[in-house]
Amino acid sequence: MLTFVHHVLNIRYAIDDIFATDDRVVVRATATGTGVDAVHGAGTAGKPYQMTTVHIYRTEGTLLAEHWGVRDELGARIQLGTLPAPDFAPQDA
Repeated sequence: MLTFVHHVLNIRYAIDDIFATDDRVVVRATATGTGVDAVHGAGTAGKPYQMTTVHIYRTEGTLLAEHWGVRDELGARIQLGTLPAPDFAPQDA
């Protein structure tokens, strides 16, 4: 999976914030990547995008035991042009 993310999607992370507790490590990061038609939709190949991410890791001692991640896929799709941006203009009733 990491090979696909790194070599096909060209994902790179910039760490925005990181902190830890006794059994958690939390990372907030900005991912940059390159569109791939088969993944993101026709016409996205080679287009750059950014998305905010949050990763939460549960630790057991010095080992990572679990991972939960949240990614702004909607924002990435809007940047790549496969979904329209939401229209927040008031609607007449």
